[in-house]
Amino acid sequence: MDISLASGYGNFAVPAVAAEAAARSLRTPTLEVLPAAGSEALRTALAGLARGAENVVITPGAKAALFALLQTVLRPGDEVLMPTPNWFGFAELVERAGGILRALPLDPADDYTLNPAQLRAAVGPRTRVLLFSNPGNPTGRLYGRAELAGWLTVTHDFPDLFVLSDEIYNLINFTPEPTPSLLDFPDPHNQHLVVNGFSKSLALIGWGIGYLVAPTAVARACANWQHATGCAVPTPTQARLWP
Repeated sequence: MDISLASGYGNFAVPAVAAEAAARSLRTPTLEVLPAAGSEALRTALAGLARGAENVVITPGAKAALFALLQTVLRPGDEVLMPTPNWFGFAELVERAGGILRALPLDPADDYTLNPAQLRAAVGPRTRVLLFSNPGNPTGRLYGRAELAGWLTVTHDFPDLFVLSDEIYNLINFTPEPTPSLLDFPDPHNQHLVVNGFSKSLALIGWGIGYLVAPTAVARACANWQHATGCAVPTPTQARLWP
């Protein structure tokens, strides 16, 4: 069988339990209009991983979650520092959110390692966001707990710097250890932002559902922006994950 490396979409069928949950929702006499932030039950279930429901916003895909966060935290002239190579779509999201993307090239000969000293040297006066993927896209590089902890010793010295982790591939992992999440670490300065979704890990391709986890004030601003520019993710779509 040919395996395409052109995208991250798998060829798996939608899980039966998800399809059945969506069908049940569609058969209800009246579909509920959900809050802009999403179903409280789903947000509570996701928040149970590390945070509270007030820190979670359900979005129409992970890309929408990324844009909501970027347009919320970026100010005119702010820079987004991104280790590269990374996903090509980040560049346009940053630009449309009003930021300036600044690449931090990593060396393939060094297994795309980012050491704390290298990160500290790259943070400038206009750096507002450190943006990375874990596991990396397109490299597949998985950054372990010790590496993330090393980065956070640097970012904690810059309280106005947000750390944005795209964890859409976190369950695509063939190592004995689970992929660490930014949510696993203390966040004393309310800097940590996480984006995830279900198209990769649960084969829910085309259903357009993702989520973000952020400090309460940031999450509230993202929910308000989503309410002003659109609406909540449709009820049957959210029901696929948590009826």
